[in-house]
Amino acid sequence: GVYATLSYSWGGRGFPMTTSQNYQERKHGFDRDALPIAFQDAAAMAWSLDIHYIWIDTLCIIQDDAADWEDQAAKMGQIFEGAAITIAASLSTDPYQTFFTARESSYQEAELYSEFKGELIDVVFKARRKITRGIHAKVGRSRDIDPLDKRAWGLQEKMLSRRLIAFTGAELQWTCRTLKACECHHNTSPSQPLFPTPTGPIAANDFVKLSKSWSQIVEEYSTRKLRYPADKLPALDGLASKFGTATGWTYIAGGWRETILYDLV
Repeated sequence: GVYATLSYSWGGRGFPMTTSQNYQERKHGFDRDALPIAFQDAAAMAWSLDIHYIWIDTLCIIQDDAADWEDQAAKMGQIFEGAAITIAASLSTDPYQTFFTARESSYQEAELYSEFKGELIDVVFKARRKITRGIHAKVGRSRDIDPLDKRAWGLQEKMLSRRLIAFTGAELQWTCRTLKACECHHNTSPSQPLFPTPTGPIAANDFVKLSKSWSQIVEEYSTRKLRYPADKLPALDGLASKFGTATGWTYIAGGWRETILYDLV
């Protein structure tokens, strides 16, 4: 069926989870109002899109059942890729923070930049959002990285989603296979598929490009944080599976058999 997924930060506080003790009870339903506010926001968002099912990891995975966790963790990439939409609570540090926040609608922080005598001139000021139409500017600039962009699991949740709507600290952002859009009106088209599939034997140029593509993913992933160190490989498995399908390469604990010598150089 059609369903949505929620990508969010766990944070440091405990919150209601599905366990072996309450699993049978929850199969018969539970009170939505008893859930953390971010879960309620996500359910409301899905319902507004006429999507009546939502997948949230701590509710849909039996957290104290190792076998269920391993089974579901292995399917995580498929779950997010199969969702009609992923709702990203980018600005929330934990599920107890709403991501439906009010923002100043008339003005946004803007950054204009240009070169003058070989130096980059950078001016920050308040401007109306329409400033991005026709001039070289970045509006809604965020000085800080949103909490979700620091979470390791969040990388594959974002990259594998067919459609993603992100509630960031600066604006609302939309990403799908054909368009990247935001409230700043700086809309673009994705320049290339996530993992280009070679049309024949992988040529030397393609080999280098593909290897660099994966290295960039691992580099970005390595800057993010994990709640549990044991999740280091599972949190990357969805992307690895997608990449392996595209290239036909053999995955070995974060790297590829076909590029291991190249990667060590």
